[in-house]
Amino acid sequence: MSFRKGKASQYRFPPGLEHNLLWFAFRKFRPHDPIHLFEDLARRFGDIAHYKIGPENILFLNHPDFIREVLVVQNDNFVKERTVQRTKMLLGEGMITSEGKDHRQQRLAAQPAFHRQAIRGYADTMVEESERAARRWRRTAV
Repeated sequence: MSFRKGKASQYRFPPGLEHNLLWFAFRKFRPHDPIHLFEDLARRFGDIAHYKIGPENILFLNHPDFIREVLVVQNDNFVKERTVQRTKMLLGEGMITSEGKDHRQQRLAAQPAFHRQAIRGYADTMVEESERAARRWRRTAV
């Protein structure tokens, strides 16, 4: 998550990487393996960590309650990363790229599909598709 212009200077960031992420990417982490970075952040700093990519301040959230707070409760206070902003040119204003009122409307429209009862109904299909994929992989591995 990034901060709206001007908000970063008013915010005291939680503990995090002492160097810019670009430094860590070249010194410590493999850029093609971002999961390694996130695992390290969670291990070293817990559920909230701060890092910078260039001049941008980024917060890494690793707890569902904090993620909900940002995405649902206070989503108007945050902007999506620059990469997502640029993706709008390709994907348009979908739920992944939209913000504010548009994002809220799209999220509410999609919400019934993610209700507990609806997800339970997807289980059989997910198991069947997983088994079908596993059979294909076994055939190609032999």
